[in-house]
Parts: sequence; C-alpha cells; structure tokens
Amino acid sequence: MAQTLIGASPLVTYATATNTTPVLGGGKGFTVGARMAARNGKEYVFAQSATSIAVGDVVAIASDTGIAAGLTTATSAASETIGVAQVALASGDYGWVQIYGACGVKVLGSAVKAVPLFSTVTAGSLDDATASNYLVSGIQILSTNPSATATVMSAFIAYPKVRIMAGVLG
Repeated sequence: MAQTLIGASPLVTYATATNTTPVLGGGKGFTVGARMAARNGKEYVFAQSATSIAVGDVVAIASDTGIAAGLTTATSAASETIGVAQVALASGDYGWVQIYGACGVKVLGSAVKAVPLFSTVTAGSLDDATASNYLVSGIQILSTNPSATATVMSAFIAYPKVRIMAGVLG
C-alpha cells in the first residue's frame, strides 16, 4: 500500500552522486521500492534508472533491486512492476515512477485508443501490434496517436502488469 510521504515530490530526481547507501533519495530517506500516494490520487514507486529514461517511457522495475529500465519485449517476461516515467532520469539517477492515475505514456505511431497495448523492441514504447509482443494490462491511451512516430499520449494507468505473449495461451 502506498503512503503519503512528507517531503516527497514525484517531479524531483536525485543524482547518483548524492545517493550512496544508506542515504538514498538525496538524504530524504527514500529507498528503492518505496511507494507514495500523491494528494491528487496518483501513486508512484521509487526506483533507480539502469539507463537514460525519457518522460512517458514505460519502464520495468526489477522487484529484487528496484532498478528501472525501458520496457521491451526482451525484458517483459522478467519484470515485476511496470510504471511510467513522468520526469526524465539519467542513467543511475533515482526518482519516482508512476504506477496509478492519469499520465502521459509513450506509444508507437498510429497506436489506437481503447485497445490492448503490447511491449515492443523499442525501449519504453508500447504499441497495439500483437506479433511476438507481451500484453501490458492496466494502461489505456485516451486517444489514437495521430503521428507516424512514437509520441507521449494522454493515458490512464492502474498498476500495469505484463501478462502474456500475444498468440500464446497461459
């Protein structure tokens, strides 16, 4: 269950240099895996980025380390927690990744609203194409991407999870 953490802001990132054990979160006392409920009803989990992560990127957060990386078809099977970055994180930085509420989500060109979304080979981006990709439940884009390129679209997320590979029962 998420807690309201005093002094926590989902819009603040913490550089690696200021986050050496045991003082994570720039001295705020946050540890990877901590959950926060914002006053607006959105929920977040504190994570460390394995690579550079852009605003709107869908990330997989390893349950054993709290390290986040852009979700891809290759990483989907092993991921425990799925979230969406609402601020850019440099490699090694710490920050809050959204897991519940209205937000922006990166989808590939022409992804259609109100249909299931799947992981892709493009790190951090989802699509409505099913071939060899993992279903990601709990993410719904609110309008069709009018662009032919990856775009951050308005969405609602509710504790996203990787479910099954398209075309595979299980």
